Amino acid sequence: MTINFITKGKKDLLQIYVRLKDKNNTVNTNSLSGLDAISKTGLSVLSENFKKGAIVLNKIPKNSDAKLKGQLAIHDLQLTKIETKLTAFKKEILAAYSNRKEYEAINGKWLYNVISPQDEVKNKIPNELGLYFDFYLKAKKDTLKSSTLKKIQTINKRIKAFEIDTKTTTYLQEVNNDFAQRFKDWSDSKIYHINTYIKTIKVISTVCKHAQEKYNIILHPQIIGMTRGKEMEYKKSINVHLSFAELKKIEIQDLRSETLEIARDWLLISSFTAQRISDFMRFSTNDIVLMEGNKFLDIDQDKTGNPVLIYLNDIILDVMAKYGGNFPPLFSQMSKDSNESTYNKLIKDVCRLSGITNMVTAQLKNPETNRMEVKTLPKYKFVSSHIGRRNYATNYYSDIDVSLLMSATGHQTEKQFLVYVGKAPKQKAKALAKAMRELSERNSTPMKVIKNISSQN
Repeated sequence: MTINFITKGKKDLLQIYVRLKDKNNTVNTNSLSGLDAISKTGLSVLSENFKKGAIVLNKIPKNSDAKLKGQLAIHDLQLTKIETKLTAFKKEILAAYSNRKEYEAINGKWLYNVISPQDEVKNKIPNELGLYFDFYLKAKKDTLKSSTLKKIQTINKRIKAFEIDTKTTTYLQEVNNDFAQRFKDWSDSKIYHINTYIKTIKVISTVCKHAQEKYNIILHPQIIGMTRGKEMEYKKSINVHLSFAELKKIEIQDLRSETLEIARDWLLISSFTAQRISDFMRFSTNDIVLMEGNKFLDIDQDKTGNPVLIYLNDIILDVMAKYGGNFPPLFSQMSKDSNESTYNKLIKDVCRLSGITNMVTAQLKNPETNRMEVKTLPKYKFVSSHIGRRNYATNYYSDIDVSLLMSATGHQTEKQFLVYVGKAPKQKAKALAKAMRELSERNSTPMKVIKNISSQN
């Protein structure tokens, strides 16, 4: 009697099967030539890591850098776990075979039940990327925000469209640099923005690592570095914001429409609180706290769960005074999506009537292709629900310390904030220039000023 492991599969990815043979056993099988049963193990491995029925660890190439060595070390750890499982499978099969009942039918199903009892969750874990996304969404439906789930669903549809167009099926183990390049080529052919591609790869990486961490599914070692490097940093987008002067024009404009005035008031509130529409349209006076004579909103951001304290300045308080000390009413009590859609349409009208009509070049989504395109249009056409948050971050950036602004926007790092406003770290440069001037004056050493940083926008 022998118990061996064999592989089946395409290209570099192999599925591991277990084979039980006993040519002397004709009792537990219908075959006169003896017992020969095969079953999948639910494990898979790259072809170079499986030879002669056994796991083979990676060979570290000469002159390998630390990054590659680290990736291979992590991959070897995963391979060792698979090797341990295969050894355990062999012991389980040997024990079950030794204790078999007379005339018990021993076949592939029997083998599978020995190594993978039907009540184990792992039997339900898909190995295809698109199917695992479906599984992931079901597993996370109660823990992720609905907006996040919707974004992941969109990415899942994108992956499945890629597979249909390229006539391929991608397994979790095949997510590597080659996959990323093929997906990049496909994204380019579909005229997706580079940031859309980057976001998709980052989410794919996250979902694959979930499979690895939760269910010990082996991944390609290259997945560790797929989201690293300068090429995987989000590229600066061409966005617009409303300056303080433009916000003042909007504030004093006679709109002669109650609905437009409500939209204008929400736009002002969002521009001086830095919050997303999912947050500012659920502002409540119950969340207002008083500290040292100033009023603040104490909320947890809907998207991130981050707690923020938002200072309510005089412009916001004046808006609230129009509504008896409350925030403006919503456009619909029925649907959050309906409120956002209505608001997006109305604030374009508000800005147009307020004279925000100068021609600018920025990105706008084409409703027919659902792709971002660079257009030159009147500025009000680029105004959407997110502009208030950008107004706050951009308008205050030059005069208020970034760490203080981040306490309102909820950004976790200065790098995130600077990418968001599309600025270089100007404040630190200005502070350095000031310190150098002061040092020069104390030392009475002339210092040549190459560029007056404080005058740059």
